[in-house]
Amino acid sequence: MARSFLRQLEQVSGSFAYDDTLPMAVAESADDLTLEKDLNFVRSQLKVITGETNWFDVPNRTIVQLDAEDGYIDTFIGKAAGSDAPNYSSELYITDGDSLETAIGKLDAAINVVAPDKLVEDIVAAIDAESAHTLPHGQTYTVDPTKEGLNLDLFVNGQLLAVDSGSVARDYAETSVSQVTFHFTVEENSNLVYIIRV
Repeated sequence: MARSFLRQLEQVSGSFAYDDTLPMAVAESADDLTLEKDLNFVRSQLKVITGETNWFDVPNRTIVQLDAEDGYIDTFIGKAAGSDAPNYSSELYITDGDSLETAIGKLDAAINVVAPDKLVEDIVAAIDAESAHTLPHGQTYTVDPTKEGLNLDLFVNGQLLAVDSGSVARDYAETSVSQVTFHFTVEENSNLVYIIRV
């Protein structure tokens, strides 16, 4: 019986002599490629992909399981499908699209801010509605045009006031870095407390 050029019995069935330790770097440049050696390169690569000891070992995870695990990770870090940018539920200090490393850095910086200043003012004369009122002692605060109230909390007689938001008028407006404008008359002998973060 004639033997084929592929030497099938030796190359395919002779698995007792397989080698699954071949380096992939020479897979295409080896000058002694045979079907047997090709199969050994496939075995070697399969072992690398599965991370198992031998090419024929059953993997600890299937591709379906890995895909599911990837989905769990996406959910855990807030990553949308098909995107490498997290989508955060709150954006006071961080921005959608910030990497987790950047976001944690921003939060760390925000937490490390010096404790806010507490400023108390006793009003002798009434403050008219829609009249700009200057903070006492030359105190200033940072006005954030996109996040009103971010750096200042204002209390009148123990009641926390609501700052204007965009075109929505509430209790007061952040007029400038040194002034606020009340939308109501602040009665004489009132007590104002300013909590200034920045």
